[in-house]
Amino acid sequence: MTEETAKDIRERGARLAVLCRDCGRLRYLGRGVGDNETPAMLQQRLSCHRCGSREVEIRILSRDPVTGFWPAEHG
Repeated sequence: MTEETAKDIRERGARLAVLCRDCGRLRYLGRGVGDNETPAMLQQRLSCHRCGSREVEIRILSRDPVTGFWPAEHG
């Protein structure tokens, strides 16, 4: 099975976020993500803006089905 691209993820209404495993910072990714990039590709090239760690995880997040809110950024 082929991994979803950023374009596929956006088209289904979800968003990409980067979570730092070292400092716990979670931030949404914006326009710097190419349509054909996959979460695995992003994980290889990104680092935490706050602490500089390369130990980051790319998450695919959706709105809360009850409230309609996006999960909050933190850290």
